Amino acid sequence: MFQRRMVVLSCWLFAGVAVVVTACFVVGMPGEKVGLGWLGLLLVAIVVSFAVHELVHAAFFKLLGGSSCTISFGYQAGMLYTNANGVVLTRDRMCCVLLAPTVLVDAALVVGGFALGVPYLGLVCCAVHLSGCSGDLLMVREIVAHPTATHVRDTERGVELLA
Repeated sequence: MFQRRMVVLSCWLFAGVAVVVTACFVVGMPGEKVGLGWLGLLLVAIVVSFAVHELVHAAFFKLLGGSSCTISFGYQAGMLYTNANGVVLTRDRMCCVLLAPTVLVDAALVVGGFALGVPYLGLVCCAVHLSGCSGDLLMVREIVAHPTATHVRDTERGVELLA
């Protein structure tokens, strides 16, 4: 059920991306020449953003879960993931771990796009990255929806809420 909701949310967010990209091409992007180079840079930035996303998860697991926290990375069902199998964090700390990449990577994409003179590319990358954050956003929603859960355990299949 969770994976279905994640796919639906991701599709809705990605549909929004398609609208933004289409609008950019129709309206035009002042100062940005869209061509194969722009599209290639977009593809590279998207791939890098998802790799950095997982590294931010890992850094926040280490920061908030302690240096003894063991991190692993993987790829399954079309998704990259970071795992700190068995680490138990307070609900607030786990929400920080889950939301950190969304906030930091999206901010970096937007700021970087403007700084490099390609603001539309930064905004499109941000939108695509955001569509890939649906699993994290839904896990935070689940944690927040259960106020009796004071701690959260990271598992290979997501998170386990603990009272």
